[in-house]
Amino acid sequence: MSDDVNLKKLLKERKRRVNFTYEGDSEVAELEFERLSKVKSKVDSMKQKLSEVQYCRAKGSNEPSIIYVPTAQLREKVD
Repeated sequence: MSDDVNLKKLLKERKRRVNFTYEGDSEVAELEFERLSKVKSKVDSMKQKLSEVQYCRAKGSNEPSIIYVPTAQLREKVD
């Protein structure tokens, strides 16, 4: 087979969607989904702010940019 045919097959395999069912407590799954959605929105917000800072620097702004980055401390889970 040619490389083009192999690439087309690979692309078709990649485009297939993975379907799965969650066999557990749906309330727990919903809470996890909400948590992940909030984290995604925070990451998107940070990306937007960073791109704005890069744009200002590229434009030649002489003002110093101050960026506050949240940090987290990891702790052991207590049961």
